[in-house]
Amino acid sequence: MREGKVLLGLVLLGMMAVSCAQVPGETAVADAGQKVIPNSYDTTGYSLVWSDEFSGSAVDTTKWSFDTGNGTDGWGNWELEYYQAANATVANGYLTITAKKESVGGYSYTSARLKTKGIYDFRYGKVVARMQLPTGSGLWPAFWMLGANIDSVGWPYCGEIDIMENIGSSTVYSTCHWWAEDVSSYANYGLTTTTTTSSFHDYEVEWTSSQIIARVDGVQYYVIDITPSSLSEFQNNFYMLLNLAVGGLMTGYTTPADSLMPASMLVDYVRVYQTGTSTTTSSSSSTTVSSATTVSSSSVSSTTTSTASSTATSTTFTYGVDYVSATSGKLWFKPGWTANWVDVHYKVNGGTQMNYVMAYNSSTAQWEKTATDFVSGATITYYYTYELNGLAYSSPTYTYTQSATASSSVASSAVSSSSVSSSSLSSSSASSKRSRR
Repeated sequence: MREGKVLLGLVLLGMMAVSCAQVPGETAVADAGQKVIPNSYDTTGYSLVWSDEFSGSAVDTTKWSFDTGNGTDGWGNWELEYYQAANATVANGYLTITAKKESVGGYSYTSARLKTKGIYDFRYGKVVARMQLPTGSGLWPAFWMLGANIDSVGWPYCGEIDIMENIGSSTVYSTCHWWAEDVSSYANYGLTTTTTTSSFHDYEVEWTSSQIIARVDGVQYYVIDITPSSLSEFQNNFYMLLNLAVGGLMTGYTTPADSLMPASMLVDYVRVYQTGTSTTTSSSSSTTVSSATTVSSSSVSSTTTSTASSTATSTTFTYGVDYVSATSGKLWFKPGWTANWVDVHYKVNGGTQMNYVMAYNSSTAQWEKTATDFVSGATITYYYTYELNGLAYSSPTYTYTQSATASSSVASSAVSSSSVSSSSLSSSSASSKRSRR
C-alpha cells in the first residue's frame, strides 16, 4: 500500500526544550513508581474533564471496553490479528498493548483494542495521549476517534479523527475522514510528521467548532477547517480508541517479521480537556514537522490525501485474468487515466481473501498481479480498489473460473467508474482505512 499522505513543505522547527515546570491548568502526575511527567502541551483555557493515568493493576472497565475478534474483513482493513482483552495490561503506571504471534480464533496473531464507546463520548476539546510506539514493518499502532453515531449512520458518515497512526517507522499520521455531502463521496485529509516513535511523546488534537489541529509534543503540524457544511460530522460527539493492529491495509498488507514479536505499545496517560462550551456524554461517573496548512471547503470537498492526484482523460477501465498455468493467473486492471495505485482482492473457492498491491507494467499500460495459489477448476471472485482523481474507489466483484488450459483467460469490456462512484466508494489508499468498524 502506498504512503499516500500529501506532505506539504517540511519545516524544521527544532528540538523542543521540555520544561519541568507545570503547564498552566495542568497537574504533574506521579505514579506508583514516582515518575513525574513534564507535559509538553499547553492547556491554557482548558480544564481536565476525563483521564486515565493507568495507575491501577488492570484496565479500568468503567472507562474502557474491548473489541474482540477480527471483525469483518479484518476490521475493514484486512488486519491479521485477533483482538482480545488479555493483550492489554496495566502495571507500573502504563497501559501496555501487546501484539503476539499466537493462534487464536483461526488467526495467527493476537492484540488488543480498547474503546470508550458507550461509556464516554464528547464534542470538542483537547485530547492527549503520551505513548511509546513499537517499530518495525507490519505493525500499526493507533490512537483515534469515531463518531458516536456510527451504529446508526455507519462509516464514513459518522466521521473519524486519527490523532496518531504509525506503521513502524519514524513517520506519524493525523487524518480526518468523512462523507462529503456536497459531492456525495468519501473524503479524507491528512498530513504527517516525523519523530522518534520509540521514545515517549505527547500526541494531541485540539478540536473546536471551527478546526481540528494535530500536534506532537505541542508542535503543530496539521489543521483542517471543519466549518463547511460538508464536514458536519465533526460537530457531533466522538469516542476514543487505542489499538495495535498487525498487518492490514495501511501497512501495505505486510506481515511482520517473527523477530518483531511480541511488540508492545505503551501508553502513559490519556487525557481530555474542555472549555465551558464543550459537551460531554458519560454513562459512568526532537521533532521535525511539516508546515501547518488550513484546508478550505473547496480543497477538501472532492479530493483525498492519496498521492498526487491523477489526471483523468477517461474514467473507464478494463480488467481481466490471463491464464499463466493450471495453478496461477495474472489479474490485470487497465484504467483510462493515470492511476496512482491499484489493489486487487480475491478469493479462491470462497476461501481466505487475498489482498495485493498491483504493479504497474508500462509496456502494457496496465496494473498487474500474478497469483500463484489458483486451483484448476476453481472459482475466483475478485475486485479492485483504485485511485481516480485523488478519490478511492472499489469496483464491483467479478467471477472467473480457472481451467487447466489457457482458454480460461478472460477480459472485460470498458467499465465506467461513474457507475461505481456512489455505491462502492471506499478509502483504500495506502494512508487510509477502507471501512470502519
